[in-house]
This record gives sequence, structure tokens and C-alpha cells, in this order.
Amino acid sequence: MMKGWALCLLICPFLACTSLKPIQLFSEEALKGLQQFHELDYSFTKSCLDDCRFTKISQYEIERSINCSCSEYERADTLVRDLYLALTDYYDGLYRLSSGELIRYQLDGTAAVLEGANWNQLEPEQLNAYQKLSEIGLNAVAGKYRKNKVTQYMHEADPHIMLISEKLLFILKENLLGMLEIQEESWYMYYKAQVIDPGLNSMEKEVVTEKYYQLMDQGTRISEKTLVLIRILEILSSQHQALSAMKLNGDFFEDEVRSMTNSLNDLHYALEQLKQ
Repeated sequence: MMKGWALCLLICPFLACTSLKPIQLFSEEALKGLQQFHELDYSFTKSCLDDCRFTKISQYEIERSINCSCSEYERADTLVRDLYLALTDYYDGLYRLSSGELIRYQLDGTAAVLEGANWNQLEPEQLNAYQKLSEIGLNAVAGKYRKNKVTQYMHEADPHIMLISEKLLFILKENLLGMLEIQEESWYMYYKAQVIDPGLNSMEKEVVTEKYYQLMDQGTRISEKTLVLIRILEILSSQHQALSAMKLNGDFFEDEVRSMTNSLNDLHYALEQLKQ
């Protein structure tokens, strides 16, 4: 009789992990996708500092210590970081729950991060959604009940994950890429004026032209990287919404995860190409 109970204790955790394997794979791929955000070598603060230096260079200002006022841009970067950490925190918890590493998970850390991020541009119901995400916890048990709890966890978290993802997407699309466009326009205006300046000889104008196209190449690479990261975030957001509404049983769930993995692998490859 004791041997039978021991065998059950050995088998049940294995069955729980096996039945949750698709969610484990999904959350693992989500974490890999989010890790690609470290490849973005551009930020609001960097944009501010680049603009500040560019202005001083164009006006021939020499200072012992460059003084650039970028505090607002630093706060914008903090907001991006907090949104990113909230998503990473969630998917890390989901991965560990589905792999059997945890028996309880609470998003208290996410709540603390978001609370200090100064959400003055959000509606009250949106602020409430962030708080609600922190209240979603899981007391997991073995076997099929654990599977049911994890899928319920995804379903409850989805609307809040969607809001966080939408906000991060908006910042990347409208704000960060918008700042890059403004930078590129300022480069164009400055170097165009240099080229038509009669005081410069042909060789000097050639140097100016070369510098302009170097900056444009740099801007294009940043833009392409950002667009790839935006696409990764869009895929994760849409797939989480779709999977949270599905039943874990059956091949369709696994097919969706497999399709998402293929799409993300293509984007990972695109980022690798941009780094070369």
C-alpha cells in the first residue's frame, strides 16, 4: 500500500508538468522575446543627450562639463523600464508555475513598480487595472487542478497584460520613433545648410555629406530594431489573449504556440542581422 502511494506521488507531479508543457513553452518563448529589448541601444535619455551635444557642436559651444537637461527624458525611460519589468515579471511567474517550480505566485513586485511610475496620463479605470494585476495570485495544487488554476490565472491576467502591452507599444511607436524622426529632420536641415554654404570648399562639403549619411544609417538601424521589437510585443500580446481563451487540452493550443515560436524566431534572426 505504501509503495502505491509513493508511486502516485512520483507520477502526479510529472503529469502536472506534462499537461502544462504548452504553457511552459509559451512563457519561455515570451521571456526570450522580451529579452530582445536589451538589444535596443536607443532611449529617450540618449536622444536628449544626442540632441544636446549636436546643438552645442553646431553652435561651436565648448564647455568644461556638458550640461544637458534630460530629467524628463529619464522619467520616460523609467516608465518604459517599469512596463517592461511588469511583463517580464508576469511571464517569469507563469513559466515557473507551469514548470512546477512554484506552488504560489503573487505579482506584488509588479504592483510596487507600477505604483511608483507616475501614471498621470492614464484613466482611473486603467490605473485600477494595474492594481488588479497585482491582486491575481495562485495557490497551486497537483495534477489537473494545478492545470486549471494556471489557465484561470492567464485568463484573469489577460486584460491587465493587454493594457500594459498597449501602453508600452504606444510609447515605442508614437513617442520613441517620433523623437527619432524629429532628430533626423534636424540633421537634414543642419547638413543641408552646410552643403549649400558658399564658404565651404568641395572637400569640406564631401565630409559634411558623409557625416549626414552616417547619421541617417544609424537612425535607420535604430528604427528597424525598434520596429522588430514592436512586432515581438504585438505577437506576445495577441497570442496571450488568444491562448488565455482556449482550453489547454487538444492540439490547437500547441499549434498556436508552435506558430508563435516560428514567428518569434524569424524576428530574432532579423535582430541578429541588424547587429552585424
